[in-house]
Amino acid sequence: MTTDKNYLAFINSLKQEIIKSRYQAARLANREQLLLYFKTGRMLSEKVKTQKWGTKVLEQIASDLQSNLPGLKGFSFTNLKKMRQFYEAYPNLEIGPSATVQIEDPNLAEKPNAIGPWATIQLEAFYSISFTHHILLLNRCKKAEERFFYIENSATQFWSVSVMEHQIDANLFFRSKASCPIILRVL
Repeated sequence: MTTDKNYLAFINSLKQEIIKSRYQAARLANREQLLLYFKTGRMLSEKVKTQKWGTKVLEQIASDLQSNLPGLKGFSFTNLKKMRQFYEAYPNLEIGPSATVQIEDPNLAEKPNAIGPWATIQLEAFYSISFTHHILLLNRCKKAEERFFYIENSATQFWSVSVMEHQIDANLFFRSKASCPIILRVL
């Protein structure tokens, strides 16, 4: 069969649609995973506080989840702690269909050159990076403003976890003169 230009253009177009669809499916799956981890973190955090449970309870929960859902991955004791950390870093995160995530950051109000007491990061950027990205940021960046900078850049520049880690090590946030496109506000 001879390939003509129309056929090659059709194959290229079909290839682009397949790639776009796979990317969209991965993004939606990542968003759902982050939502689940955030909600799990919230449930754990609230229950531990109200019931005054110790850390051993998370070990038991991980074990019970494995017993009730054989083959379940991602809900080890260590990951449950990370989910709780994820929620506690953004306790005012409004989960829902809105176009923006709204997060309170009191540290920004104290800075004289800050944008103000509130910042909102685009929901799409927040959900575009993996849970591993988020945990790295929580462990390495104490200020929300710095985390938002790396979230936005990781999402728009498609940084892998190792590239983001390299940028953190290189102090890109502190060296950057450009302001991070963050928006601050709480519901």
